[in-house]
Amino acid sequence: MSTSVGIVEEPLMTSLRNESASERRAALIPYLSLHLMGAALAVVVFYWNIVSPWSTAALMYLSFVLLTLELSMRRRKQSLQVILDTLPSQVAILGSGGKIIATNKAWNELVERFGLKQGDDNDACVFEFLTRFVGRENENDARVGQISADLRHVIQDKAKHFDVEFPVGLNGHKAWISLKAVNFLDDRLSRVALVIDDITTIKEAEFSLRAARDASDAVNRTKTEFVGKVCHEIRTPMSALLGYADLLAEELQRPEQIQAIETVKQSGDYVLDLVDDILDLAQIEANRMEVLKEYCCPAAILADVLELLKVQADAKGLSLELEFDGSVPEFIQTDSKRVKQIFVNLVGNAIKFTHTGGVRVVTRLLHLNSDEPKLQFDIVDSGIGIEQHELHRLFQPYEQLGNGNNDGSRSFAVRGNGLGLPITKQICGLLGADLRVRSELNQGSTFSVILPAGSLEGVRMLESPKQITDANSPCGLPRRNSEQVKRTPTGSVDCRVLLVEDCPDSRRLTAFLMRIAGAQVTVAVDGQQAIAESAAAIAENQPFDLILLDMHLPLVYGYEAVGVIRMDGFTGPIIAVTANAMRGEKERCLATGCDDFLLKPVSQSRVGELVQTYRRGGQAKNSSRSLESSILGTR
Repeated sequence: MSTSVGIVEEPLMTSLRNESASERRAALIPYLSLHLMGAALAVVVFYWNIVSPWSTAALMYLSFVLLTLELSMRRRKQSLQVILDTLPSQVAILGSGGKIIATNKAWNELVERFGLKQGDDNDACVFEFLTRFVGRENENDARVGQISADLRHVIQDKAKHFDVEFPVGLNGHKAWISLKAVNFLDDRLSRVALVIDDITTIKEAEFSLRAARDASDAVNRTKTEFVGKVCHEIRTPMSALLGYADLLAEELQRPEQIQAIETVKQSGDYVLDLVDDILDLAQIEANRMEVLKEYCCPAAILADVLELLKVQADAKGLSLELEFDGSVPEFIQTDSKRVKQIFVNLVGNAIKFTHTGGVRVVTRLLHLNSDEPKLQFDIVDSGIGIEQHELHRLFQPYEQLGNGNNDGSRSFAVRGNGLGLPITKQICGLLGADLRVRSELNQGSTFSVILPAGSLEGVRMLESPKQITDANSPCGLPRRNSEQVKRTPTGSVDCRVLLVEDCPDSRRLTAFLMRIAGAQVTVAVDGQQAIAESAAAIAENQPFDLILLDMHLPLVYGYEAVGVIRMDGFTGPIIAVTANAMRGEKERCLATGCDDFLLKPVSQSRVGELVQTYRRGGQAKNSSRSLESSILGTR
């Protein structure tokens, strides 16, 4: 086995014996130039010696200079070899045709350790080495040909460098190798530096990390799916419970009975809120919560939220106001559903922890002339406030700071699960928004949401909340109060509904609510019966005006039933009703042929709206237009 070979410590002719004729000529130019210079000087000095006594001294001086230059170059090459030998990487210098003309100590140890080449390495071709090294277990391995082709391009100066990582079998063990090749010039000769590193430890760490990440993702997916199924199973009976509680509340007269049923409703609502929060948290932890960038009207969203929460504020004698601090855009590009969720959580919290005074929501536009305009929403309350040293706990899951007492201590009289603010913080992050808080104990709090608005080019500006009514129409269907939903007398039936629901309690409740709203209801308990009822109605030339379809049905799943019903010729509206709040459920329902999506529980007012909307001779079946179409004025 050869020892390490210096790049120029070997005699010049020895180093050139493996080079082509053109490369030999290129390498000899500086060498011959040096000697010709010396010969020329000798001739000059010979003739100069005839006329000058200083010629001998000059000749000696010039000879000393040339010798010094040669020794300096030799020392530099020796230093380079020492540096190469100290490298842990295996390094080889390649000449013409891939001949190995110089190596470092680590390369020689590699060759000796694995017996890859016997004899003089300087006679070895790198391609023979690659065949034996890369293809130790399988010399026909396709990797050998690909790596050799890439290396040949570098040697032929068709590419300046390349690098590759690949596994090899070494002494019965699998190892990972990194191979790099770089083209460079050495004394006008084209050379290639070939560097090999053992990266097995790094790769094993990467594989372990990837396996741990995949295992964690699998656990999160399983947990999220489990949580989704549990939430579905909770929502279904809660839907019936809350619905019957609403009906019962209308019939009760005695105050203690009304208070009792209100407690039932509040507890049911709390359970549903808890279910939603747990599901949201599980989706966030599993990175399965998606956001959609779409045009929406933030002012209208805020107005909807305040209208929704006004009952809570009125019950506590609190004011609830919306203010504009300057002009705000009519539309922005963000996820309207998530923005509404943020406002519901923050405004709801403000009402919950405020006992006197009120809550204000102040909206302002920031950076109007910037490339990235933003909207700031300040939710300002006059509530109990938060001590400074407790602010950091606000956004930690399951943390509750409690309610303020007169002595400065805190109790937990206000119901909550400690998930609302952490989830809100996470959703803000998904939207690219900032959530900030300022608070002073017993003085109130201000939660600020700073939301990217997207491009505002051509967007109309609103000067006052009074303009929200006009702005609301393109942002969805007009808001309605429950009082606006009038019951149609049961004797005047002009809306035939097919209700498909496998849960007996939910089926009886929804059918009852639809009948008192003026609909004629046909019920089906599974997907197969739903298909048969729809087909029979079409055959009698009396198709249903509306099909309300639970998606999780026995015999035939709702998703499949929709497809069959559509193929049978039903063109009317099909609304999916499900307790599944998992990500993608709405999109899946719409993709199968449904026109809309409702999440259980469905309130009495919503049932009344459905009957009013799809009455025969009433609104067009598909009257709602998409936001983008409304903005652009197209259908």
